[in-house]
Amino acid sequence: MKKMTLVLVACSALFVACKKDYTCKCTVKADIPGFGTISVDSSYVVNKTTKKKAKSNCTDTQNKLKPEVEADGGTITCAINE
Repeated sequence: MKKMTLVLVACSALFVACKKDYTCKCTVKADIPGFGTISVDSSYVVNKTTKKKAKSNCTDTQNKLKPEVEADGGTITCAINE
């Protein structure tokens, strides 16, 4: 019984810590006088990582770009495509 439990725990750990590629998609929106609201999407791949690290990377990107985008009157949101 102990061996079976150990095998199940080991297998579940493999699924939880699975490393794969994730895509971070960022959307920038801005109101441009005379043109209306402009929306630009951009994405990049976060290679061979865990979901938690990919989300962190994506959030870091959003936080780095946010001051510049907001200074120009826009908004930015970044999220992992799942």
